[in-house]
Amino acid sequence: QDANAAIRLRAQVAPAVSDMGTTAVGLAMVTENGGDYWLAFNVGDSRIYRLYHGELAQITVDHSYVQDLVAAGRIAPEEARTHPERNIVTRVLGVQDHPVPDFWVFPPEPGERFLICSDGLSGELDDPVIAHLLSIDAAPYEVARLLIETANSSGGRDNISVIVVDVAAGDTSDLEVTTGQRPLNPP
Repeated sequence: QDANAAIRLRAQVAPAVSDMGTTAVGLAMVTENGGDYWLAFNVGDSRIYRLYHGELAQITVDHSYVQDLVAAGRIAPEEARTHPERNIVTRVLGVQDHPVPDFWVFPPEPGERFLICSDGLSGELDDPVIAHLLSIDAAPYEVARLLIETANSSGGRDNISVIVVDVAAGDTSDLEVTTGQRPLNPP
């Protein structure tokens, strides 16, 4: 809510951006009842993916018009990638009074890898490509770089933000988390 208020305040002094919104996505370690858990959240169509034992799963659900069509069974998930209204985001920061994020809480697992990304990445690369690149045995920073390079070479039509998070294999009571982050890439 603080981020939303700050963006809306900025729009008051810069009318040219008053109708522009932004998405938010995050992953944090929280403690509940003495145990550690991941807390994932999103507002908009930026995403969190989890790669575990070679299986890719999208953790977040897009807040978009085409996702609503998919959920209603009106279009297939494959059609959403090329739908003419795929860029209509239904929940954003900066435009709505009180956008409500969605939350997911789940236990950490040794060896899992997360991808936190903007739609600039997920709009250019389909899930099998993302899964393949995340499966590469390399440091998170190198995987993040490779994801951005691949998205740019596939068109790079939007800003691309990527964070890759690795959870070291071993005892989950003393997790080691390593991240690789790449900044926004101009189109």
